[in-house]
Amino acid sequence: MGEVVVTANKREEDIVKVSTSITSLSAKKVEDTRTWGLGGLTALVPNYTYQELGVPFQQVQSIRGIQVFSENPAVSTYIDDVNNIDILANGFAFTDIERIEVLRGPQGTLFGRNAMGGVINIYTKSRQTKPADLQK
Repeated sequence: MGEVVVTANKREEDIVKVSTSITSLSAKKVEDTRTWGLGGLTALVPNYTYQELGVPFQQVQSIRGIQVFSENPAVSTYIDDVNNIDILANGFAFTDIERIEVLRGPQGTLFGRNAMGGVINIYTKSRQTKPADLQK
């Protein structure tokens, strides 16, 4: 098994050297387990729960039992290092995922006040640098 590189501390480092409780999922793992959204992480990440509220695009996430039923979540979701703060925007499907990192426990020092329960970092694959060939 090769080295697993994560960016839990805002810089790339080996997962065994990170002091944070972290789960890292590769693109292959996400695809092999057919994880298509945040709800699918419940089977792969310890102490993570995801609840649908019965209304489209309204969900509550919790890590280690810490959750908030408001517009300011206790678990922050970042996509390519951009905070996806709105609880209404967490119902997206996983497409072109490179890796997912779930940091359990308070992460406020590096990720701000909405990371009381933890952080989900989603990294997408880099886009192609050359334009697509279009058929006429």
